[in-house]
Amino acid sequence: MEFRWAPFPPADSYPFILSVDHWTVIGIRDGVEFTEAATSSLQSRQDKAAPSLEVQFPSGAVYAEELVLRGRTEPSSRLVIGGENVAIDPQGDFEHPIRLKPRLG
Repeated sequence: MEFRWAPFPPADSYPFILSVDHWTVIGIRDGVEFTEAATSSLQSRQDKAAPSLEVQFPSGAVYAEELVLRGRTEPSSRLVIGGENVAIDPQGDFEHPIRLKPRLG
């Protein structure tokens, strides 16, 4: 999410106040609040639908020490594999190497 407002007179600080239904930026100079720079309403929603996820799994047994897991998801998704954040490109494609452990027995 990005918040923007028009410039206003110089101040020592510009506190940003975010509440449930709106946000405000004020100017403070010499310890005195002197102007309200911007106020705007907010709408928030909870997306309860899981993003799509396609993973290209190998077709058979893997005998290498590393497997590169490839797939696609929604570009705005957050993907974590093995506790690591995975980069997703603008089209939603990803690749992530996974170290494999030998199977015993």
